[in-house]
Amino acid sequence: MLSGYETEQKNLESKEKTLRAQVEELKSKSANIDSFMKLVSRFDEITELTDEVARTFIDRIEVHEPIPKPGRQRSYESQQVDIYLAYIGQWGN
Repeated sequence: MLSGYETEQKNLESKEKTLRAQVEELKSKSANIDSFMKLVSRFDEITELTDEVARTFIDRIEVHEPIPKPGRQRSYESQQVDIYLAYIGQWGN
């Protein structure tokens, strides 16, 4: 009976650590969203992507190697491009 209690206690302690980590992650995401919304509030209406808007909202852009079409030289099927927004992270995933 004592070993069952100890096992249950260890499981509960493990779950507590996991839940605390999740709470901290959610707090961090919430702070990031608040920071992003402050950026958004600086602009009344965005009608075009200007240099200032791009520098403000885009953290980085990663361009991956192109995927070649089978059996064709210098012809590409697709190329992955990842856009990372400031405070938010990868856009579209």
